[in-house]
Amino acid sequence: MILGGLKHPSICAALGVLYTAARYSYFVGYATGEPKNRLKLGALFFPAILGLMLCTLSFGWSLASH
Repeated sequence: MILGGLKHPSICAALGVLYTAARYSYFVGYATGEPKNRLKLGALFFPAILGLMLCTLSFGWSLASH
């Protein structure tokens, strides 16, 4: 999030909030003991982490291009 945020600060901030909320939701669902409760909102951490990785790759690509 830090490296990607150097090039895409707003996107990384939004994805970071989404990632944190999704992981919290996953944790709360995990604590219930019912497996299907984990992925109600918790499944959104997959797209959030993918977006953060893409932002970091974009930043790295821009550094390598110069």
